[in-house]
Amino acid sequence: MTAAGVVAPTVRATRAELVKLSSVPRLWVPPAFAVIVAPLVALATFNRSGGDDTLTLARMAGNGTQIVLPLLALWAAAVGASEFHSGAIASTLVGVGRRSRFYVGKLSAVAAVTFVVAIAAGGLAVGVLGAAGAGDHHVGDLWRLIAAGAVVSATSVAAAAVGIATRGPLFAMAVAAVGLFGPSLAGGLLGSLQRWVVGSSPNIVIGRLIANHDLGAAQLSPAGLAGALVGFAVGGLVVVSVGWLAFYRSDV
Repeated sequence: MTAAGVVAPTVRATRAELVKLSSVPRLWVPPAFAVIVAPLVALATFNRSGGDDTLTLARMAGNGTQIVLPLLALWAAAVGASEFHSGAIASTLVGVGRRSRFYVGKLSAVAAVTFVVAIAAGGLAVGVLGAAGAGDHHVGDLWRLIAAGAVVSATSVAAAAVGIATRGPLFAMAVAAVGLFGPSLAGGLLGSLQRWVVGSSPNIVIGRLIANHDLGAAQLSPAGLAGALVGFAVGGLVVVSVGWLAFYRSDV
């Protein structure tokens, strides 16, 4: 089969997933809430900054992105499990023809939506900060917001894979929540692995990308930001791979 023969059906599957998402208004409530709450968190950061000139608009907006992360990840977990919960998965698989197309299409749709929402939230936060009187602060490195948006998107993809593997929205959200907050809450229970595991968790990676100076030494990966990104990427690939194996072997 040619590359076009592989890509075209996958693109159609992704479009179909986007259409399904857009056709259910209640599914847009969490993303819309994320866009609204990010500027509020950024404003709170500005109000308690105490005139800290080192805080750029991008860094303050990045604090809003850290709030967007769990909102979109939990939403993605529920979206991944939704068709199993409703019983629509059988007809969906008949329509797309292959499980792999559905899996890639679903994850691609989640990736696209969450990246756009994260970037929109960060951009709106920068605009609101400027309008609220934070214009004396430099805009800063906007690439940090884009990179943070990519981390939000990748985390949401892994959460969607959890939803597909577990098939239950509530259970999927619970598992995703453990994955998001478990490493930080476990603390010293991880022993010598603490800094490696916690430092590669998505919220800490975003914190490092936006240069959050509130992070403690125990939260920083010994391998630096590059090592934290590698650990984060490997963890995400493992979750997506396990999700595919569970879906592939299921009796749906």
